[in-house]
Amino acid sequence: MTGTPSNILEICCYCFESCLHAEKAGADRIELCEGPEWGGISPSTRLLDQVFQVIKTPIMVMLRPRGGNFHYNPHEIHEMKNKIRELKAFPIQGMVLGTLLEDHRLDWDLCKRLQEWIDPLPITFHKAFDEILDPEASLEMLMELGIARILTSGQKPNAWEGRELIQKLKIQAGNQLEIMAGGGIRSTNLERLWNFLGSGAYHSSAILNEEFPEADFLEIKRLKSLLNSGLTP
Repeated sequence: MTGTPSNILEICCYCFESCLHAEKAGADRIELCEGPEWGGISPSTRLLDQVFQVIKTPIMVMLRPRGGNFHYNPHEIHEMKNKIRELKAFPIQGMVLGTLLEDHRLDWDLCKRLQEWIDPLPITFHKAFDEILDPEASLEMLMELGIARILTSGQKPNAWEGRELIQKLKIQAGNQLEIMAGGGIRSTNLERLWNFLGSGAYHSSAILNEEFPEADFLEIKRLKSLLNSGLTP
């Protein structure tokens, strides 16, 4: 496993302490959200204030008003629009979102509206992508919209099980869009996954104790070391 500058480590952070660990351990990017029990929702104003007073690592912020599915009603869309205004007051690097229709097709129209409100910041389409019925066609639509990246476990419970679809999506996307592997990635399996997928972006919560959902400082360092220099954990 040979590290290259194109290897990116993004850490999902649900709290301020996780952000501190991610920055000190050398993560390249942070996905900031709250509510690990819901798979991540938009962070509170309190957390945003706390984080941006201290953290200098690039931060992508979750735009998701609630847990559950990714089909949003007009009230929730209005809430998302207001949240976008709030988030743009902070020095964020972009937003993370996912929009689906009730039948699990991509909600292209809503995604386009959100993109217009978020512009010029880049967008990551999060793991809602793993519920999309036609991932290859949806990727083409997201590339047409100019979405910056997709976070995916290849429509499987974890990135290793979904590695074949992730690889297909990477080939299909080429240089137009970043396919970021995520889902169950830890230092104990990153090298095996990297040997299959090659260089690129990798996403992990670095949580070692599910009852204590905080990113582990040493785990982030191990992940980063693997991507940088190929050290065996």
